[in-house]
Amino acid sequence: MGYDAFVTCNCFKEGKTKEPPYKGFMKIDVEGIYLDLDLTYNQDKDEYLKRHQEFDDWKRTACPHQDMRFASEHLANTSGMEAFKTMLQDFGGEKRFPTLTKYLPVSNGGTLPAAYAEKVLKELKDIEQEKTGEKKVILRLNTGEIIWSTNENHSFIFIWTGNNRENYGIDKDGFFIIQNREFLWRRSSTLVFRSKNFKQVVLGKNKFQFIDNPTKKQYKGTTNIHPDGKEQAIQDFDFIVDMEVAPLATEYKYIIEPLKRLINASLETGNPIIWT
Repeated sequence: MGYDAFVTCNCFKEGKTKEPPYKGFMKIDVEGIYLDLDLTYNQDKDEYLKRHQEFDDWKRTACPHQDMRFASEHLANTSGMEAFKTMLQDFGGEKRFPTLTKYLPVSNGGTLPAAYAEKVLKELKDIEQEKTGEKKVILRLNTGEIIWSTNENHSFIFIWTGNNRENYGIDKDGFFIIQNREFLWRRSSTLVFRSKNFKQVVLGKNKFQFIDNPTKKQYKGTTNIHPDGKEQAIQDFDFIVDMEVAPLATEYKYIIEPLKRLINASLETGNPIIWT
């Protein structure tokens, strides 16, 4: 799941578009322009789809803005959005960031009214100017390449194996593997491996050995961390878990910058930001 957003343009309201097909069935609301036919899918499938296709084709080319969107941005994947929200809570929460806390999406849908755009812009600038960095737990290759990271106060699971039998994650105490089992409808979870300095060894298909380098303690898992981009690693890797302090402006640039572009579009058009 990912989070995206857009701001509609005002071209139709300002008479700057081509004449739309089926204008009598056109509706306009905060999320834009759409077709609301008196014909249902079950009544005439082909005609229903034909009219919607013609209308969608019109929207796509009716003005200089594709799909009549003045701005359209990808914000983050699920973990990226949750990391941003966690940071907001850790650095003041609703008291310091009331608008972001209230209006950031919790699912695919909803709006940020244009009336609140200036407030969000000020809150984003506050984040960028924050002097205290965020303490991060970093899982990286021994070469230095970062694989995953999370706030030091939170546990982050980044791999779930088939049937959720194993969870791989990181927290301030290092990398961990949790083994989940069910017996007589009861589920138990056991910490089976933990390390801040470990090797992942390929044993075969869906067979991997994790070895804590200092103690040589081992665990055989059914999946792998794959920094080479392959679902099944074909070589061994060494990992370390350490800490670093990251400036908020740098750490959350991936979401701050697209949010600022959306806010500026909202201010210019007077239209809300639509979360999708």
